[in-house]
Amino acid sequence: MFFYCTSKINNYYKVGIAESISRIKKRLTTYRSTHPETTIKLFSELGDPYNIEWSFKNKFRDFRVGKSECYKVKFNIIYNHFLKYQHKSNCLHQYWYYDTLFLSEYYFNKQVPDHEYDLRERQERDGIFDGFIPAAYLIKSNEQVEKDKFKSEIIYLDINKIDLREYKSKFKKHLKEKWYSQQRGFANSELKKFYKENFKLKKIVKNEEENYVKLPISEIIFKNFEKKYKNLVKKYQPSKDGVRYYEQSSQKSITGVKSFRLIDKIQGKFSESYDEGVILHGIKKLLIKRGNHPLNYLPILYNILSSTSHRAPKEIRGSLDKLETEVIGLIQKYKDMERDDELNQQKRKIRPEENKGKNVINFLNKISKYKKN
Repeated sequence: MFFYCTSKINNYYKVGIAESISRIKKRLTTYRSTHPETTIKLFSELGDPYNIEWSFKNKFRDFRVGKSECYKVKFNIIYNHFLKYQHKSNCLHQYWYYDTLFLSEYYFNKQVPDHEYDLRERQERDGIFDGFIPAAYLIKSNEQVEKDKFKSEIIYLDINKIDLREYKSKFKKHLKEKWYSQQRGFANSELKKFYKENFKLKKIVKNEEENYVKLPISEIIFKNFEKKYKNLVKKYQPSKDGVRYYEQSSQKSITGVKSFRLIDKIQGKFSESYDEGVILHGIKKLLIKRGNHPLNYLPILYNILSSTSHRAPKEIRGSLDKLETEVIGLIQKYKDMERDDELNQQKRKIRPEENKGKNVINFLNKISKYKKN
C-alpha cells in the first residue's frame, strides 16, 4: 500500500492511501477534474497502512476540512508526521520498483522534499522519480533450495561507510550521462553496473514470496540509518498498555492542550494559507461578477485595508491609514451621487403628474368664467 499527499489545493492538502502508484495516478486524474493544476507532492510505500489515516484525523482534527481527508496544515508538518509514523514501523520513506529499492533524498540531504509529480507514463515505466535515490538491488536466481523456495541475492548500500551526499551526487551524474536520452537496453545495463559498483553489502535470502524477500532488507537499511543517523529517523513511541488509542503519540491531537492561548498559537503557526495568486484570482472573479462600478470595487479595497493594515510594518502604517480614509471618502462620494440620481429620477416622475393637475385647474377656471358671463 502507498501513502500520498497532493500539492496544495486552495489552502489545504489532500492525503490518502492507494494500492499502487498507478492507483495514485487514477486518483490524481479525478482531483484534476475540479482542480486541473493538482499534482502529487509526496508518495511512499507504507510500513503500516492500517492506522495512518486515523492518525491524520486525530492528530490534525482541528485542521481537517469537514469529514474529508483534506487538511489545512503546512506541508512540512504533514511530512514530519508521516515520517515519524513510517519510522515507527521500521520503514523509511521509500518505494520498490521491481528489483530496486529507492529512498527519499531526505535521508541524503536532510531537507523536506519539494517535488511535484504528474506520474506520467514514462515515469511509471522507468520507475525513476526525482527526489529518490537507489539503495538496494535484488538479484533473482532460479536456484531452488527447498520446495517452492528459491535463493536470491540482495546487494545494498553500506550506510556506515559511504558519504551520503557524495553518493547522491554520483547517482545524479550517472543519470545525466548514462540514463537520460539513452537507449533502454544500454541505460538498464549501465544502471545495473552502477548498482554492482556501489552496493558493497549483500544478503542471501530464501523465500517463495518476493515481498517476504524485500521486507527484511528494508528493515536492515532502516536499522543502519537508525544506528548512524538517528536524528534522521525520529519516530513515534510504540503503543503502551493502558494508554487510550487517541492519546498515543502517533494519534494525539497537536491542539490537545489545556491553554486556549497555546491552541491559538499552534493554529496560527501550523495553519496553511492561500497562495497570493489564488487570493488575487478570487478577488478578480468577485469583481467581474459584481460589475464595473466604483461601489463594487471600493468596499472590497476598504475591507482589505481595514483588516490587514494593523499587521503592516510601522513605516507604512501612516500611509495606509491615509489611503483608508481616502477610500472611505470615495465610498461616501459615490453613495451621495447615487442618492442624488435617485432623487432626480423621482422628481422627473412627479412633474408630469403635477402638470396634469395644473391643466385640470385651468380648465375648471375657464368654465367658471364662462358661466358668469
